[in-house]
Amino acid sequence: MKHWVSRAGGELILTVECQSCQSEGAVESSPVCLKHVLELLRENPDVSRVVLRSKCTREYSGEGLEILKQHAELLRKEKRLPLIQFGDGKCNRCETPRLNKLKQVFHCLAERPAEGAKQLEHFRRELRSKLRRGSKRCVRCRQRFLEEVIQPLLLTLQHNQLTRLLGQGKTMEEILRPLLRPAFVPTRFELDIPSTATLVSSYDVGETKIQIYYNREKLQHLYFVVPPEYSMPWEKIELLARAREKLLEDPPEFDSNLCGARQKVKNRIEEILLELIAGEQCPCSEEELSLLASYLTRFTIGLGIVEVLLADPKIQDIYIDSPCGETPVYINHRDFQECETNIYMSEEELEALISKLRLISKRPFSEAHPVLDAQVDETRITAVGPPLSPGGIALAIRRHKPTPWTLPQMVRSKLLTPFAAGLLSLLVDGKTTVLITGSRGAGKTSLLGALITEIAPRYRIITIEDTSELPVRQLKRAGYKIESLCNRSSVSGSGIELGVEESLRTALRLGDSVLVIGEVRGPEAKILYEAMRIGAAGNTVMGTIHGSSARDVFERVVFDLGVPPTSFKSTDVILTVAPIHLHGGLYWKRRLVQLVEVRKNWKNGTEPSFYKLLDYDVSSDSLKIGGLRKSEVLQRVAQKWGTSTREVLKNLELRAKICSRLVAMSEKHGLPQLLEVDFVVRSNLKWRGYLERSYGRRPSNRRVYAKWTRWLANEVSDLETRKRGTP
Repeated sequence: MKHWVSRAGGELILTVECQSCQSEGAVESSPVCLKHVLELLRENPDVSRVVLRSKCTREYSGEGLEILKQHAELLRKEKRLPLIQFGDGKCNRCETPRLNKLKQVFHCLAERPAEGAKQLEHFRRELRSKLRRGSKRCVRCRQRFLEEVIQPLLLTLQHNQLTRLLGQGKTMEEILRPLLRPAFVPTRFELDIPSTATLVSSYDVGETKIQIYYNREKLQHLYFVVPPEYSMPWEKIELLARAREKLLEDPPEFDSNLCGARQKVKNRIEEILLELIAGEQCPCSEEELSLLASYLTRFTIGLGIVEVLLADPKIQDIYIDSPCGETPVYINHRDFQECETNIYMSEEELEALISKLRLISKRPFSEAHPVLDAQVDETRITAVGPPLSPGGIALAIRRHKPTPWTLPQMVRSKLLTPFAAGLLSLLVDGKTTVLITGSRGAGKTSLLGALITEIAPRYRIITIEDTSELPVRQLKRAGYKIESLCNRSSVSGSGIELGVEESLRTALRLGDSVLVIGEVRGPEAKILYEAMRIGAAGNTVMGTIHGSSARDVFERVVFDLGVPPTSFKSTDVILTVAPIHLHGGLYWKRRLVQLVEVRKNWKNGTEPSFYKLLDYDVSSDSLKIGGLRKSEVLQRVAQKWGTSTREVLKNLELRAKICSRLVAMSEKHGLPQLLEVDFVVRSNLKWRGYLERSYGRRPSNRRVYAKWTRWLANEVSDLETRKRGTP
């Protein structure tokens, strides 16, 4: 059997290829396999993992492997047998039979340890019975052999965990606890939980159980997962292995559309499984058949172990560092932030993943083009390779929330206060120009998406992005009219380069619409600000820009992007979001830290004037409210609405109360759907409808809130009834 030792993650791994072996590579059930592995462990005592690959892969590590290594060390004594003096050095008559007997015992210990231990004990008893007969010389010789050879060997066996546990009735499988997985799943999982780790959370994602541990030694959380493919019985693993062989022999025809190809492959796998099950009359439910097909699909045409992680909606980022396999996969968890996982991705799996990303993106990836960007559904994947990454290929996977963020959800997560949510809702309704700034991962795009949900669905929205990060498809399903423009850059001189400037010019020609720009970062800023200054943008304009404060935004837009200061005045408000390390701790929380308006009268015409509407107070972890009555932007909103600033502030209070009430009812009744985009849009339309019917006379915010509260109570009652499943 072919074998090799490799290094991964600071560990030495002994891999044995058992495809041609009749024992299917099972140390716990095959005497031949056990003997061969013990011989290899005698040669390689420092390995920390043994992998046997056949139709399925068996992995031995931890305590079970240590027991095997201890037994291999015991068998090393067989090599010293020729050095042992088996008699008194004068007779030598019994030396050869005793040597042969001990060789037979060691041979049995290597293949059937429990039986070998019994043979040695039987040999001891046989020698002791002979002590009563024979010459004095023979008695002394036997006594010496017992004391110097047999007794020390028996004493070693008494301390040998394998033979001791077998003598207690344990099975080899119970002792070694091999990790069984299909051969087509190359990912390695660390199953030993650190002794310094404490379980802090546990939940299920489909068929997969997720456990979160806090490792107090590393001051970091451990994301512990074992996919269902690793806990299937041998019969099912063998079934999948045979199905994979048949699939490779006769693959379905498909085009480069990965989604369509995936479904075709899964359908073909289900057909093959049905044929195999029918031929062997193996019982399998329809649900189990579908699960088996999805497992095999995941590791053939799918994204492999990455799909297991992406199935968890709480995972926001996935990082695979180079060199592959030396460090675990890292994730960013919604509740526990940066986590180490127990997953070690193999090099062959990473290469297969890169091939699929090349197919999806239709872009090259080589030393000449060491960066690859691909979009898979709501997930953005960036790969870097040599020479940019000297250690090998590395991946960064960023996935967006499967449903759009809403302002009430951000209130629940404490990024906003209800009052801040009400003010932002008002500013969006007032057709203001909003820029959101902050560092990477601060929540800029999430907040931008949440602001879109405050736009009345009757308005048309145009979005411009380099990569699709805004939840356009979900918002369309919620009833929004959105036209999405995505910029494309040429690669290797092929294709057409469509820059943001051209996208923006096109958007401005598409009519009066709300304009949402994924990120303001280049020359297109001049076009955008010129359009806003002369009123060509026509409606609300929102976008994100990297920075840490309103002043940073001004300097970047004016000095870096070349926008005249007079044009920058077209910006109405600037929101700053940031990760805050509360009380200097290791963990951070996303917060809105500042909301300022850009005043129109500047000193000397070039020095910007900012007025704080909201400002974050770190000591109380709250937002302080500025003098809103002096706000110029709220005065302009009042003029647009044909009312007073006082009435605008009352409208703001109504929005804040509605948001606060929605969050409270969601938490009280355990109904998170109250904060999802579908319900939030319905809620906004409902209270706006009540307010609309009061136009023409003095609006009563109290009456509107009372009507909306009754409506919400009825909706909550209906949802609870459906939740209980009662008719």
